[in-house]
Amino acid sequence: MPYRHLLVPTDGSELSVRALDQAIALAKVLGAQLTVLHAQPPVPLPILGLGDAIDPVTIDTMMRATRELGCDLIVMASHGRCGLEGLLLGSETQKVLATSPCPVLVVR
Repeated sequence: MPYRHLLVPTDGSELSVRALDQAIALAKVLGAQLTVLHAQPPVPLPILGLGDAIDPVTIDTMMRATRELGCDLIVMASHGRCGLEGLLLGSETQKVLATSPCPVLVVR
Protein backbone atom coordinates (compact mmCIF):
# COMPACT_ATOMS: atom_id res chain seq x y z
CA MET A 1 0.00 0.00 0.00
CA PRO A 2 1.62 3.28 -0.98
CA TYR A 3 1.45 5.95 1.69
CA ARG A 4 0.11 9.30 0.53
CA HIS A 5 0.15 11.51 3.63
CA LEU A 6 2.80 11.27 6.34
CA LEU A 7 2.48 12.90 9.76
CA VAL A 8 5.71 13.68 11.61
CA PRO A 9 5.47 14.81 15.24
CA THR A 10 8.68 16.57 16.30
CA ASP A 11 9.89 18.26 19.45
CA GLY A 12 13.07 19.62 17.88
CA SER A 13 15.34 17.06 19.54
CA GLU A 14 18.20 15.51 17.58
CA LEU A 15 16.37 12.20 17.35
CA SER A 16 13.13 13.76 16.13
CA VAL A 17 15.05 15.77 13.51
CA ARG A 18 16.51 12.45 12.31
CA ALA A 19 12.95 11.07 12.05
CA LEU A 20 11.93 14.17 10.09
CA ASP A 21 14.84 13.67 7.69
CA GLN A 22 13.75 10.06 7.12
CA ALA A 23 10.15 11.16 6.58
CA ILE A 24 11.20 13.78 4.02
CA ALA A 25 13.22 11.19 2.10
CA LEU A 26 10.33 8.70 2.22
CA ALA A 27 7.79 11.32 1.13
CA LYS A 28 9.98 12.24 -1.86
CA VAL A 29 10.27 8.61 -2.97
CA LEU A 30 6.54 8.00 -2.54
CA GLY A 31 5.40 11.37 -3.86
CA ALA A 32 3.51 11.76 -0.56
CA GLN A 33 2.32 14.84 1.28
CA LEU A 34 4.12 15.61 4.54
CA THR A 35 2.60 17.29 7.59
CA VAL A 36 4.87 18.24 10.48
CA LEU A 37 3.37 18.61 13.95
CA HIS A 38 5.56 20.52 16.38
CA ALA A 39 5.13 19.19 19.89
CA GLN A 40 6.59 21.24 22.69
CA PRO A 41 8.58 19.38 25.29
CA PRO A 42 6.42 18.27 28.19
CA VAL A 43 6.07 20.58 31.14
CA PRO A 44 8.09 19.15 34.03
CA LEU A 45 5.75 17.20 36.24
CA PRO A 46 7.51 15.24 38.94
CA ILE A 47 6.04 11.79 39.47
CA LEU A 48 7.85 10.07 42.32
CA GLY A 49 10.85 12.25 41.44
CA LEU A 50 11.25 10.64 38.02
CA GLY A 51 11.10 13.72 35.81
CA ASP A 52 8.85 14.68 32.91
CA ALA A 53 5.56 13.16 31.87
CA ILE A 54 3.76 13.82 28.60
CA ASP A 55 0.36 15.41 28.72
CA PRO A 56 -2.16 12.82 27.46
CA VAL A 57 -4.03 15.62 25.68
CA THR A 58 -1.05 15.97 23.30
CA ILE A 59 -1.38 12.36 22.13
CA ASP A 60 -5.16 12.70 21.80
CA THR A 61 -4.71 15.87 19.73
CA MET A 62 -2.21 14.14 17.46
CA MET A 63 -4.53 11.18 16.90
CA ARG A 64 -7.44 13.53 16.11
CA ALA A 65 -5.20 15.50 13.67
CA THR A 66 -4.14 12.21 12.06
CA ARG A 67 -7.75 11.29 11.35
CA GLU A 68 -8.86 14.79 10.31
CA LEU A 69 -5.95 15.25 7.90
CA GLY A 70 -6.27 11.78 6.44
CA CYS A 71 -2.71 10.81 7.32
CA ASP A 72 -1.94 7.18 6.57
CA LEU A 73 1.51 6.89 8.21
CA ILE A 74 3.06 8.47 11.30
CA VAL A 75 6.85 8.76 11.27
CA MET A 76 8.32 9.48 14.68
CA ALA A 77 11.42 9.10 16.78
CA SER A 78 11.81 6.50 19.47
CA HIS A 79 12.14 8.36 22.73
CA GLY A 80 12.11 5.27 24.87
CA ARG A 81 12.51 5.54 28.58
CA CYS A 82 14.12 2.68 30.36
CA GLY A 83 14.18 1.15 33.79
CA LEU A 84 11.72 2.16 36.49
CA GLU A 85 10.93 5.46 34.75
CA GLY A 86 9.85 3.63 31.59
CA LEU A 87 7.77 1.21 33.59
CA LEU A 88 5.91 3.92 35.48
CA LEU A 89 5.60 6.59 32.80
CA GLY A 90 5.67 4.61 29.58
CA SER A 91 6.93 6.24 26.42
CA GLU A 92 5.28 8.66 24.06
CA THR A 93 6.09 6.33 21.18
CA GLN A 94 4.44 3.37 22.92
CA LYS A 95 1.33 5.45 23.55
CA VAL A 96 1.17 6.44 19.88
CA LEU A 97 1.68 2.83 18.80
CA ALA A 98 -1.18 1.76 21.06
CA THR A 99 -3.65 4.41 19.91
CA SER A 100 -2.74 5.24 16.31
CA PRO A 101 -5.43 4.83 13.66
CA CYS A 102 -2.69 4.14 11.08
CA PRO A 103 0.74 2.48 10.84
CA VAL A 104 3.65 4.06 12.72
CA LEU A 105 7.26 4.06 11.49
CA VAL A 106 9.65 4.45 14.43
CA VAL A 107 13.08 5.91 13.67
CA ARG A 108 15.98 5.16 16.03
